[in-house]
Amino acid sequence: MSGVPFRGVSAGQDTRFTDKERKLLKSMKFPKEYSLKVDVKKVNWEIMREWTALRVTQLLGMEDEVLIGYIHEQLGEDKKNLDPKLLQIALTGFLEKNTSLFVKELWTLLASASEHPTGIPQKILDDKAEELRIKNEAQKAITDRLTQEREKKAAAAKEAAAARSKAGESSAPDKADSHHKQASSEWDSRGDRDRPDDRGDRDRPDDRGDRDRPVDRDQRDRPPDRFDRSAR
Repeated sequence: MSGVPFRGVSAGQDTRFTDKERKLLKSMKFPKEYSLKVDVKKVNWEIMREWTALRVTQLLGMEDEVLIGYIHEQLGEDKKNLDPKLLQIALTGFLEKNTSLFVKELWTLLASASEHPTGIPQKILDDKAEELRIKNEAQKAITDRLTQEREKKAAAAKEAAAARSKAGESSAPDKADSHHKQASSEWDSRGDRDRPDDRGDRDRPDDRGDRDRPVDRDQRDRPPDRFDRSAR
């Protein structure tokens, strides 16, 4: 029965503690959360080791692999008599003023993990769900913004196309009139070139017939008949 505490045995009588630890236990005050029951066999230690490494790094402001490894050695399924008070005493030289805060948070999570079917503390599950929600909202915001930008570009392109179409319809009559005038001008110019210049012919008397026509002397010498209408 050596090493196993009996009911009603004080810390001073418990053989698990050294003299130095007994003195510390008497002089220290521990959080009430240390009274919570923890079943180490039900805890998902992979998740808890991840939390431990992250939390220690946050408290120290840097990553200390040696300390994280040491804490992991103090935790686990093989630690049947895991005691938060002893854990706080063991870590005080490393975490100093943050030791009590760290062990209290750790023990509270272990107690919650013992009661959850997955062996994961409810707080970690809630934090993961919130992280996922924020991530989804951020992704949705990006998607909505890209959709709005595409819609604006499509609307602008549609308006530009409508404006070009309207401008083309309004300029069509002007173009047709211009083409008509140009065609008329070309035809007029072509007609002037192809039309014979008959002004000289019109002004010049046609005496060819007079030259070729035989002269009737009797008719020429005979006085005009007063009844000749052509003479009048």
